[in-house]
Amino acid sequence: MSLPSDPNFRETEVVVKFASRYGEAGHRLLAEAGFAPRIHYCGFEESIGLWVIVMDYIQGALCNCKLIEHEKDSLSSAIRTLHKNNLVFGDLREPNVIITESKVCLVDFEWCGPCIDIKEGDSVVQPRVRYPADISMGIDWAPGVGQDRVITIEHDIYRLSKM
Repeated sequence: MSLPSDPNFRETEVVVKFASRYGEAGHRLLAEAGFAPRIHYCGFEESIGLWVIVMDYIQGALCNCKLIEHEKDSLSSAIRTLHKNNLVFGDLREPNVIITESKVCLVDFEWCGPCIDIKEGDSVVQPRVRYPADISMGIDWAPGVGQDRVITIEHDIYRLSKM
């Protein structure tokens, strides 16, 4: 940990998020590729029963309309990066896309996770990610989206087409 008296200390604006579940692997993957904020800390805190995520603050605008070509290309690249690694984003909606001058960044990885069962031998150690029980169905989701349903690559692609 750097302290203000440390000559290497740099002040950084961060966002602190608390979540009941979190797709850390997807967030780290996209952060390394430049499509998500850099993570300073991510862990489940037993004392509060929540994930705590500390990440860089990204200066930009929230997506609130149709993306222009280079923005859509950037978002498509981010989603492809997840899919190539057997991960899905799940909650691909405008409020979770930040537009910067050069690219888009995804935020809110609560629904992000594996689109296949992760196994060790014959045992599933991490099942495919599912939509939450409290999903709002008032959004133009892909066919097959619903409470506790498996999140698929096709669902991400459908939402991408709507942006």
